[in-house]
Amino acid sequence: MVRARGFTIIEIMVAMLIIGLILGIAIPAININNPENQLKEEVTRLVALIDLASQESILNSRMIGIRTYSDQYEFLVLEEDKWKPLDDNLLTRRKLPEDIELELQIEDYLEDYSTSELSFSEEQQKVPHIILSGIGELTPPFTINIKSHSTETYFSIKGYENGKLETEKHGSN
Repeated sequence: MVRARGFTIIEIMVAMLIIGLILGIAIPAININNPENQLKEEVTRLVALIDLASQESILNSRMIGIRTYSDQYEFLVLEEDKWKPLDDNLLTRRKLPEDIELELQIEDYLEDYSTSELSFSEEQQKVPHIILSGIGELTPPFTINIKSHSTETYFSIKGYENGKLETEKHGSN
C-alpha cells in the first residue's frame, strides 16, 4: 500500500495558528501609525521639497519663496515683481495632517499664527517668509519646528544662508 506524502490538515492548522500568534505580537510592536514616524515623514518631505525648490531656483535662475502657516506651507515664485504660487505638481501647497503643526523662527523672531491668513490682504498673504535665490542661497536663516499634539518629540529644520539644511530631533528617545 502506497502512503500519500504531505501535511495533514491538523499540521497546517497548527502552523497557521503559530504564524498568527507571532504576527499578533509583532505587528503592534512595529506601530506603523506612530505619531513620531508621521512627524519624521513630514520633516523628510519638507527637506526634500526645499532641496528641490532650491535646485529649481538655480536651474531656472529665478527666485522661489516659501510661505509657512501653522498647518501648511506653499512655494511661491517671483514673476513680474509679484509672488505667485508655483505651478508645479511637487512644489504645490501642502496641508499637514491635522495633528501636526509648523512653527517658523527667523532670527530670534517666532512667527505668530494666531491671526488667520484671511485677515491679511491677498498681496500680504503671498509674501514668502523664506527666499531661495538662483545662486543656491536662502534668506533669512531660519528654523522650522514641526510638532505633533500626540507626542513630546518634535523635529527642527535649520536653514543656513549657504543653502545648507540640517534636521534635529528633540524630546524623548
